[in-house]
Amino acid sequence: MTIYRTAGTRLEWHDLTSWVACAWILARRRSISHHPTATDRQFAGHWRSLPIDMVKRSDDDQALEELAAVAARFQVIPQRGHRAGSKWESINMARKNRLFQLERQRDRDAIGAGHNARSNAP
Repeated sequence: MTIYRTAGTRLEWHDLTSWVACAWILARRRSISHHPTATDRQFAGHWRSLPIDMVKRSDDDQALEELAAVAARFQVIPQRGHRAGSKWESINMARKNRLFQLERQRDRDAIGAGHNARSNAP
């Protein structure tokens, strides 16, 4: 397991769930800080350090949903007309695709073997 560290902080994380937890720590620091721009710089480094592959292989629905909330909280979502090719676009599409894959897998797992399955043969 690879341990990542956000530049300029002591925050360490290894998966999307812990990345989101670190982002909320930065959000708390920002709300009580006298210098929110320093925390904004720390979050910018935290955002840049998020590998897209981590989003693509995450199995935590809640962390995938919270990723969008974190992006909105720190205003990393570009304005309309400027989103094409941005990191937000790549991460958001990976997030939505992964949520769809997890939902589809849960749906397939809920389907039983059925009356015509080989496991029902005598």
